Amino acid sequence: MRLLLALCCLLTNLNLTANDDLYARLRTLLPGDGQAVATERQFLYRQLNDLFTELEAEERVHRKGKKKRIKRIQEHLHERYFRSYRTDADLLDAFRSNSFNDATAAILAALCLEKYKVAYAFRVDHYRAFVVADPGRRDVRYDFAEDRRMRGAEKQAFRRDYLTALRSTIVPELTDSLSEAYFYANYYRPETPLTVPQMAGFMYYTAAQHAYRASNYTVAVGLTERALTYENRTPFLVLLKAADTQLNTTDEPILDGDVTTLYSQWSEAPDNAYLPAAILQKFDEEQRTVLAGGDPKSTGKLLKNYLAGAPHGSAEWREDMELLQRLRLLHHYYKSDQFQAARAVAEDLHYAAPDEERLEFLLGEVIVAQLRRKPLAGAAFRKRMGELTERYPFLRTHERFVDLYLREQAVSIRNHYYADRPDLARPALDHFRASLSSLTISEERSLWTLTAFTAASYHAFLAGDYAAALRFVDEGLGYAPDDQFLLHRRAVLANY
Repeated sequence: MRLLLALCCLLTNLNLTANDDLYARLRTLLPGDGQAVATERQFLYRQLNDLFTELEAEERVHRKGKKKRIKRIQEHLHERYFRSYRTDADLLDAFRSNSFNDATAAILAALCLEKYKVAYAFRVDHYRAFVVADPGRRDVRYDFAEDRRMRGAEKQAFRRDYLTALRSTIVPELTDSLSEAYFYANYYRPETPLTVPQMAGFMYYTAAQHAYRASNYTVAVGLTERALTYENRTPFLVLLKAADTQLNTTDEPILDGDVTTLYSQWSEAPDNAYLPAAILQKFDEEQRTVLAGGDPKSTGKLLKNYLAGAPHGSAEWREDMELLQRLRLLHHYYKSDQFQAARAVAEDLHYAAPDEERLEFLLGEVIVAQLRRKPLAGAAFRKRMGELTERYPFLRTHERFVDLYLREQAVSIRNHYYADRPDLARPALDHFRASLSSLTISEERSLWTLTAFTAASYHAFLAGDYAAALRFVDEGLGYAPDDQFLLHRRAVLANY
């Protein structure tokens, strides 16, 4: 059951509620909405902004050409933040104790390059991660742990150990003749660039490896599950299986044997709760391996084969198996940017259990992802959003949908006023007001009321209509009464 509960939260780490590009990145790297992770995100946000301030004040990075920008960023990070290598360091440790590892250094360096508009690419060579600045042109390698570079013999040993682990966990039939090819097909290829989410997955994977070596198997499972929310990678599945095996050895009866044997034992002992759970686990391991190999349709055939062996009186277990297969398929399509296929699965799940809030949430996430991929504007955007809320009323309280809905309208209002088109801004503002009355507005959403009403107030002020400028500020304060900017603006306008 742990699997099913975890799967319903697989999509919560996506970067969909950011107020700017940096916070968007941090929400991807540090997902979640709990108080602890929100505090960590806020700390990292402040520290990175301080770092950017240093780069401008001390290094004048924004005034340099691209070649010097790359060099100054690299030197500043190495001298100021990346002083001691620590395998278990996280992103915050660079600022708390000046410690780092390959993955955290690569990510933080990339955030700086992104800030100063330098293209970059993440790469992983066996257990080493690094970032290349200006790929295809200058190809400057940011490698903050030069002494950890691997030689040929070390790489061979790494591959051999990894393949041994593979055979003992999820691919026991792997032959020696296919092992090298399998490694390069399923592990990281050093010439293939990674995205930010993929690099985040690698970061959590290396943290899980450290926890596993320290015998913290529960922590290793949690970190590996988080890595798997970014993508299905065979190395993640190997580590998850190994950590799960260690936990089961100490916490549960040892259930070994092939699936046929487990089914036979279950038929003989129908009240043994561990046997159906073990079969479910084996099915999930096998389907995750299939998905990691890029063949999602084969999971349907795999499910059919597993269900064929189930004994009578296992209706609830069958439902769990079917739900697990569809949730894994949904996650695979979602992370592969196959949003149409993901939506079809999410809608099937929602229609089958219309009162299940977690399935509503997953469908909402897919819909938002589709909208962000092909953004609309103006009347077309409002029409589409209206159609969606009419079809799926729960979207009116879906945080990321509401955020996107209000953000697009607020930015449009601001742009109309900045272009001195009050004839377009006024009806857009009226529609925005109507949206505010019918949607749930949280404290974070007040950012968009600030954007819209501040733009309207500023335009009225420039036109000399100070009373209207004050009314717009007061209207914004109605949604964010403690906003310091609006309060200050109100005090200023009171003098006119």
